[in-house]
Amino acid sequence: MEVGRVAPKALYMGLGLALWGLVIPLLLAGILVAPPIAFGVVHCVLFGAMARRYGQRSTRGAKVTPGTLVITDTAVEHAGERLALRSELQQGTVVPGADGILVRLDRRSRHSTPIHLRVGSEADGLAILRKLGLDADHTAAELRIASRFMGMPFGRQMALMMPPLVLMMVSAVGVASALPHAGAPIILLMVAALFAYVFSLVFTPTKLRIGTDGLITRWLGKERFIPFATIRAFEVYTSVIAGKTQHGVKLALERGEEVLLPTGQTDIGVSEAQGLAARIAEAQQSGKSGNAASTTLLRGGRPAKDWLRALRAAGEQVQDLRTPAIPQEVLLRLVEDASADEAARIGAAIAATNAADAETKQRLRVAAEVSASPKLRVALDRIAEGASEDQLAEVLDDIDPPQTAATGR
Repeated sequence: MEVGRVAPKALYMGLGLALWGLVIPLLLAGILVAPPIAFGVVHCVLFGAMARRYGQRSTRGAKVTPGTLVITDTAVEHAGERLALRSELQQGTVVPGADGILVRLDRRSRHSTPIHLRVGSEADGLAILRKLGLDADHTAAELRIASRFMGMPFGRQMALMMPPLVLMMVSAVGVASALPHAGAPIILLMVAALFAYVFSLVFTPTKLRIGTDGLITRWLGKERFIPFATIRAFEVYTSVIAGKTQHGVKLALERGEEVLLPTGQTDIGVSEAQGLAARIAEAQQSGKSGNAASTTLLRGGRPAKDWLRALRAAGEQVQDLRTPAIPQEVLLRLVEDASADEAARIGAAIAATNAADAETKQRLRVAAEVSASPKLRVALDRIAEGASEDQLAEVLDDIDPPQTAATGR
């Protein structure tokens, strides 16, 4: 396939390295000349990282080299040059934009430069991902987007920023009054703590996992799973918050709730928002297999051990006339159906393991990998690994607790 390779921006990459190169001289100057000089280290590290990241990820106006893309069993090559080993690649996304359709391939090392390829159409981009096994059917996307703080309304931002600032100022006045001659170091520590708090709010990225059943966000220890069934619509947005233009993806959920997934302020933010929206759409489509959950696989108020025995029976090849066997392929399709009830998917997985062949276990592992639901992923992994009867009973109680089973799902 003929594609164009988008080169990283050497100017910004070099600027980032140059700023990092000033760290040691500034530290030495702070030690030997004047301590305040050492504060420049923070700026060099921060702005050096920002410059390098921009050079790695910005594609606007970047140099494009045409050539033939070749994907072998072990490597990805372009115009005769090896771009990466397949084992080095973690995930890929198709990024539709004003300058054309791009395929971005991320390496497993977070600090490595991603590979950007310009393709002729979105279908070509998805074909590349399928060839590499990086499409939504085979793997979930693990992304790092901008801090959730950047998507908050200005009032919410101030509510998080002002109380610590006021507390620090009041505390500083108190320390200065109580220790007029020895309070300076304490006040400096308080200021440093405030800066650390603000930096964590502004620069801690939001971790995002997109599976075929939904997406899960993690930020500063807070985790939220958003099933696709609760998302009515989503779109790329551009808004001005606190005087700064922010880009991202807006999710419209049930009951009128909106969730903003900010991606940044520069052209990188624009392209990452477009890629994020495209990946959500791909994962949603991949999860719609249309299989209905069989009532024989649901708990129906039974104790876990009885439910487990019924699932084992449902997967047997020979059944009585009242409880016909469910074909193995039907069970596996239900496991892979992201729109189905989680309890039915787990039930289908347990029933399917009666076959205990390598292909069945592999399909269970893939279903776990492409899922964003933490409970579902853990349960499918345990089933694929051949958990004991007692462990499977615990899995069933976890996915559908007895107290909720009696009220129906």
